[in-house]
This record gives sequence, C-alpha cells and structure tokens, in this order.
Amino acid sequence: MKSRSLNYWIPVYCFAGAITALSSIPGSADLSAFPQSDKLIHILEYIPLGMAASWACFRSRPKTPWSIIIAVAVAGCLAFGIIDEFRQLGVLGREADPVDVGFDVIGAFLGAMVMYVSVLARLRKS
Repeated sequence: MKSRSLNYWIPVYCFAGAITALSSIPGSADLSAFPQSDKLIHILEYIPLGMAASWACFRSRPKTPWSIIIAVAVAGCLAFGIIDEFRQLGVLGREADPVDVGFDVIGAFLGAMVMYVSVLARLRKS
C-alpha cells in the first residue's frame, strides 16, 4: 500500500475511535426513545464506518471488484464490532450483546452500499 493510500484510512480510524469513545461511556441510564432503539443507534454508528471502510478499500485498490471491496469492508467492521462488544464487558453498566454485532453489520453493509452507489453514479457522470 502506498503512503498516499494510507490517508484514505484516516476516516475509518476516526469513526472507529468515535464508536469506541461512545461505547466506553459507563451507563445504565436508559437513553431509549423507544424499545430496542439501541439497535437503531448501532446501525447509525456503523453506516459511516462502512462508508469510510469501503471508500478506503476502493481508493487503496481501485481495480478490485466492488463485491470484494464490500465484503472486505463489512468483514473489517464485523471484526471491529466483535472487539468493541468484548471491550464493553469491562465498562461499568455495559454488557456485550451478540445481537448488537448483527446490527453493526447491517449498518456497515448499508454504508458500503451507499458508497458503492455514490461511486457508481459519479463514474457514470464522467
């Protein structure tokens, strides 16, 4: 990977850092607007991470098929989601929930698809 392509990964690290910071907040406070709203929060957190990861994969290896880019981006987000859930075991008032990881993957996939459609539209214009 060329050093210039490393710059494309900075947003991925920033979004991952933001997710880590948010999930590090001790909490038993009920922030739910409605039942299971935390699942929606997981999706919304991982949409930009999926977008950033797929963009970084695309810019790092532009000739790679989008099916591979999406799979790698979502797999990376899945790995991060699993690690984040395990890390939450050590945060007061938090627990690890495997179902949350599923919603993380849904968000990451949606984000990767948004990036795919965006790039495809941009390429069709040029």
